[in-house]
Amino acid sequence: MTRQNGDDQGQIPEARHHYLVLPDTDISSLKELSVSHLPLLKHVLQVAKDFVTELAVPKLAFRYGFHAQPSMARLHMHVVSQDFDSGCLKHKKHWNSFTTEFFIDAQSIISSLEEKGSVEVFDKATCDSLLKMPLRCHVCGEEQSNFPKLKAHIKQHNTK
Repeated sequence: MTRQNGDDQGQIPEARHHYLVLPDTDISSLKELSVSHLPLLKHVLQVAKDFVTELAVPKLAFRYGFHAQPSMARLHMHVVSQDFDSGCLKHKKHWNSFTTEFFIDAQSIISSLEEKGSVEVFDKATCDSLLKMPLRCHVCGEEQSNFPKLKAHIKQHNTK
């Protein structure tokens, strides 16, 4: 099991805390997952949650999940704080990859495998449309016209 901060791996950190958890097992995508992967996925999620507990940042909420269409061809879970306080976060595509249905919660992947035996993945056209959605606050849903306004709006939520 590998845990890395996004910027340690050449990735752009989207928030104050953004980590990847990669299982030792080489799985190329969500489509490859089966019921036999349930113990592994549950372990990956627990490792991520334990890691966040070790960070000891009580005021920050975290999400654990996968991109519907990842940019890296190896299954990896994102562990991302919901402050989205990062100077690197500048593009609608990156924002929407963490704040729309494009970001699939880890527990919903596990539940899907338990209930259906597989994971349904969006097609490319759906993924593209999710990444092009308007900029919306992940807390209140209010639409913002540009990134500076979105960041100023989010700061108001982060100071509460």
